[in-house]
Amino acid sequence: MTQTPPPLHPVDACYLLLASQSPRRSRLLQEAGYAITVVPSHADEEDAVPETVTDIVVANARIKGRAVIQKHTFEKRDKATVLVAADTLVAQGARVYSKPADIGEAHHFLNSLGGRYHQVHTGVFLYHFEKQQAVSFFVTSRVLMRGLDFGQRRALFREVNPLDKAGAYGYQDSKYIVAHLDGSESNVIGLPMERLAVELAKLLGV
Repeated sequence: MTQTPPPLHPVDACYLLLASQSPRRSRLLQEAGYAITVVPSHADEEDAVPETVTDIVVANARIKGRAVIQKHTFEKRDKATVLVAADTLVAQGARVYSKPADIGEAHHFLNSLGGRYHQVHTGVFLYHFEKQQAVSFFVTSRVLMRGLDFGQRRALFREVNPLDKAGAYGYQDSKYIVAHLDGSESNVIGLPMERLAVELAKLLGV
């Protein structure tokens, strides 16, 4: 009797092209076992004209991904090739916190975020080159940040550069400033790995 082989995990079923220079996203994928190649996207995110914060991150992820697809020459491999593009923003109510322009704005961001819950939204765009099929989704996590005084913020900024992070902080580098987290931890770092695996499995048919 012939046994049906067990279904493949997405890790074993595809190569990923990551349309991001974020070392945090690369690390998350590599630690999960994915074979990745970084293909930076230089798309202008201002092309997005969305209505909500989740619309913004999904639209920006799609713009980043489409920019790479237009320039990338697809090479057929022994496994499927899937493009991954993502965009992360921090929001508190109607206010959106992207990357701070300078240290002064970074102080202002953390002072505003301290002591209250905020949301971390990540939009993800996937594109299966062989199937020419695309999928977009977003994941939201809630974070309660501890209140930090000026001296504590200054000490934090000496340890971690806040200017390349949405909301002026990197959860993976400074977990001690977070009092509570609801939802995906990897989403706060920059890529919702749990949902990503589910969507990749659907896209790959595994």
